[in-house]
Amino acid sequence: MAQVINKPTNKKFKNAELRKLDYSELQKKLAESKEKLMRCRFEHATSTLENTAMLKTLRQEIARIETIMAQLKPSKNTLKHDVKAETSK
Repeated sequence: MAQVINKPTNKKFKNAELRKLDYSELQKKLAESKEKLMRCRFEHATSTLENTAMLKTLRQEIARIETIMAQLKPSKNTLKHDVKAETSK
């Protein structure tokens, strides 16, 4: 019989799925992912974590969410540039 490989229990979010969410929903997902990472790190430290690849998956997910949140939030430089462009006309 074929051996079943333990897959991460956390569903990896795709960029397209994350981009459909608004900023507040992304904040909730970020908080959940950070909480899961903290629990996994604790389990890893106590040698009870079976799937250590979960640590990497969660770190990548957090980075993905933070990147999308940064793209959604307008930067201060962009706002100043837009104001200068409108006043010079």
